[in-house]
Amino acid sequence: MEPRNDNQLAHTKPKLLTRIKAHWQPKPIQPPEVDPSLPHLNALQRAVEALRYTFLSFEHWMSPNGKMREYTRLTSIVAFLLLVPAVLVFPIVTLILGEVAGWVTSLALISRSLVMIPLAILATIILCKPIVVVTRALLRK
Repeated sequence: MEPRNDNQLAHTKPKLLTRIKAHWQPKPIQPPEVDPSLPHLNALQRAVEALRYTFLSFEHWMSPNGKMREYTRLTSIVAFLLLVPAVLVFPIVTLILGEVAGWVTSLALISRSLVMIPLAILATIILCKPIVVVTRALLRK
């Protein structure tokens, strides 16, 4: 695989910008209108209608050309595309890594035991040697 040079990187940036521009389609926001049947609604419905009108008025005031709505839409799509792997893949990877860590711990304990067995045998031989020497000396007399 060849390393990328500056010319290839410069060629990649316009593609990304072109893709973003292809999906960037802001639409102008119409000024909100009060529901004509507002006087005939009950108190809860009037409160909801007032909140709806307030939010739509605020949105129109912030960005009448629709760029903020489009930006929010595109960032929501990107967030969703990043959230799906985070929710579906990361727990599985975490589980696998936890199992691997458990196996590595078990293998470390086994290898420690395997090292301790020859050391225990060697220590037994070293401790038994003086007993054998003393016993032989006593039996010769």
